[in-house]
Amino acid sequence: EAVELPINSRANLISRMTLRGAGMGNTVLNCQSSSSVLSNGVTDIEYLSIEGITVDGQNQGDFTGFVIGGFDEFPKFSRIKRCEAINCGPRGNNSTPSILISGGTGNRIEGCRASNCSSVSIEIKKGQNPVIRDCLVRNGNYQSNVGFCHGISAEKSKGGIIANNYIEGPAFGPSINVNNSGNFVVSGNLVRNVHRGIANANGGNLNTAITGNVVRN
Repeated sequence: EAVELPINSRANLISRMTLRGAGMGNTVLNCQSSSSVLSNGVTDIEYLSIEGITVDGQNQGDFTGFVIGGFDEFPKFSRIKRCEAINCGPRGNNSTPSILISGGTGNRIEGCRASNCSSVSIEIKKGQNPVIRDCLVRNGNYQSNVGFCHGISAEKSKGGIIANNYIEGPAFGPSINVNNSGNFVVSGNLVRNVHRGIANANGGNLNTAITGNVVRN
């Protein structure tokens, strides 16, 4: 039986901690405001793991979803695994992703799901050697004030892998966005029924291999 709990503010997590739910759809955190985000408020996070949790943003708007990091050197070797974001992301001018790891090195987003999320559903930002793998992203929610809707994005990152993900929904454009990043491998992804497929754009996008992907319709 699913357990649903309200979340009213940030949950500040610490290094070497595992926050584990009973699985996507079984442990559900329902956002009660636009500032409800599962996050950390510490500058030196490492080896933090968030697993098996659904966050329902309930269309509350900005800063709903999962965030680890936000600093240049940290987090390190942290992950968001088998988590789900639904109805998350901005419903106004902000562009905060729904599942985000920002900064640091060796971080991973794996086996996650996102649906009806705006801005960017899943993103790695300012990271070294990050991985986004085996994720399912559907039915992005385009917000005209934001001006874009990406399924998966790498922003200002180096040496990463985006692999074996599935993205579907007409709002996504591009569906996978490698922006101002380099030395990436984008492979084995399936993109269907979207506005735009895979983009490798803007300065600094050097030595990126886009191979073995399928883009349909």
